[in-house]
Amino acid sequence: MDVTPYSHIDVVFNDRRLYANLQGPNPEKINYNFNDPQRWGKFTKRNWHEFVRTRVLNSFYPDKTLISVQASELEVAKIQEEIEGRIVGSIVSHREYECHAETDVYEEFAFPSGTQEAKPYLMERLEMEERVGRNPDLIEIDWNNAHHDEKDEKFDPDALQLAREDWTKEIKKSLDKNSLYVERLYHFKHSDGNRISDSILRRCKKLLEIPAELMPTYAVACKIERLPAMLSPCRVLICVTYDSGKQDN
Repeated sequence: MDVTPYSHIDVVFNDRRLYANLQGPNPEKINYNFNDPQRWGKFTKRNWHEFVRTRVLNSFYPDKTLISVQASELEVAKIQEEIEGRIVGSIVSHREYECHAETDVYEEFAFPSGTQEAKPYLMERLEMEERVGRNPDLIEIDWNNAHHDEKDEKFDPDALQLAREDWTKEIKKSLDKNSLYVERLYHFKHSDGNRISDSILRRCKKLLEIPAELMPTYAVACKIERLPAMLSPCRVLICVTYDSGKQDN
């Protein structure tokens, strides 16, 4: 009979304390005297950085949050592909575990004018978001609460929204009348694929658990924006089309 269902124990915590295991991880051989500093590292607000500094404990996530402004386009494109691959892998795993369903991913869109590869088409959308969203007027104004002079020719509160509506209209033209289109656009302050995919799984739970009988098909794109001081915010677009479940009359 097993002592515990776990094969490894690295951390023990509750709502007040956190202890990091400094011994071997085998649960049957661990000494559970949490007051022994040779066996357990007690985390507090004051001392957690000391464990990291002395490398007794390493960061859970690798440091992939910064990208040099000198990085080549090829290097940035590779990181974007890694992030997209991690997100798609997370979506596939999540749906397989939660919905017991396989996941279809768009490789191309079938528009009335002809088919177009999904990846470059989605990148065009993210480039538009980056270009229009960088407009200071669009960033600083709260469209829901602000009042503005309609005579001000420089003011164009609908620019980004109209561009998004044009985009979705084009996508919907390629669908049959019983299909629905939903998208989620996220803007992260870093380019760490692990943290981004974890965040998307939390935020898009309902979207990712659309029943298999509605035949959802997903599309994912990532665009890194390089800024001074090695800042590298990342936009991620998640799209899904699926059957509405309504039958034709």
